[in-house]
Amino acid sequence: MYGTTDRNYILVRLGLLCGNHGYPYHINTYQGKEIHSSKVPFSTRVTSNMVDIIQENCNTTRLTFYFDNFFNNYDLLVMLSELKMRAIGTIRPYRSNGAGAVMQLS
Repeated sequence: MYGTTDRNYILVRLGLLCGNHGYPYHINTYQGKEIHSSKVPFSTRVTSNMVDIIQENCNTTRLTFYFDNFFNNYDLLVMLSELKMRAIGTIRPYRSNGAGAVMQLS
């Protein structure tokens, strides 16, 4: 186990595309800055790559994506909505593009 004060600290992020039974179909390993990355945020880029893989290999559009608050943002939800895909998850207040002003917070 590595701590943040260790000299050999390595951070690896995994993006998993899993079925409803938990079996992973595709694994995306991220270890650092990509050389040819576009200007879109990291979370949108990772999710877009997964959506592209789904569209190439799956014939259904009845899919639901589950996000934690790190990967979720308003623009990503709009993109998935345009593709007729559902998304469930929490969103950080500063990533909501003013949706809190429209919706009543309880």
